[in-house]
Amino acid sequence: MASEKASVKVTGGGGFEFADRVAALFFAQMLAGRVPLGPGYGTITEVHFEVRDRGWLLDDLLLLLERGGTKHHCALSLKSNSQVTQNGFPQDFVSSIWEQAKASAPRVFSPDRDLLALAARG
Repeated sequence: MASEKASVKVTGGGGFEFADRVAALFFAQMLAGRVPLGPGYGTITEVHFEVRDRGWLLDDLLLLLERGGTKHHCALSLKSNSQVTQNGFPQDFVSSIWEQAKASAPRVFSPDRDLLALAARG
């Protein structure tokens, strides 16, 4: 059976372009020594892409930040279209956050020092 016809956005790399732009913003913040998530999280020291194999369910982009010797993570799900509606956040995003928060192994997320986030266009 033939697969469904893919949209021009998908075949043209629209989602990848958005991810690259978000990553570029964070790379610029890192190079400038800025604190993009606020002073409590410090500056970005590393940026990683596609980190599901490391245990992160929000796996599109992972920021490692440091402040005063304390390391923080911010795992991001990147979506190139509008996600939040009058009904709230998408169910798959909500499910991923709960599953990540409750995960026992591998335990990569620490709710007292890390963040889980959604970056969406529009």
